Amino acid sequence: MQRLCKEHEALFVLNDKIDLAIDLECEGLNIGKSDHERFDAIRESFKGIVGVSCYGDIEMAKDFEKRGADYVAFGSFFTSETKPNSNIIALEILKDAKSQLNIPVCAIGGINTTNVDEVIQYSPDMLSVINDVWTAKDIRSQAALYTNQF
Repeated sequence: MQRLCKEHEALFVLNDKIDLAIDLECEGLNIGKSDHERFDAIRESFKGIVGVSCYGDIEMAKDFEKRGADYVAFGSFFTSETKPNSNIIALEILKDAKSQLNIPVCAIGGINTTNVDEVIQYSPDMLSVINDVWTAKDIRSQAALYTNQF
């Protein structure tokens, strides 16, 4: 995946696989709550872009920003087939985060072509879309829909 992303000038962010991201020298790594307590050590040993899932907690995001996170992610905003047990949070958190943080804000969780316009209204800096792209008959065209819409 990383090779393909480089070939197509796309950023590859590995989710939650810290040791693998370090070994492969991935461009990006996103860490979740199970690794929050290890953030400082991860930041020190991982040289790429580090993002942190903050779910619905802006204070947590502020703390990670101070500690060197390159971006923060908020969500899930909709039911997600990838993470069906995740909590649903209000989209308004994106507006609050954008006004209180100086690093990019990512929206994640159940985003698809039927609700992406609603998400974009809150001006996230980036979107994380998994299922709606990977289950499409034509992945390239589906990804292009998001690129064009965003």
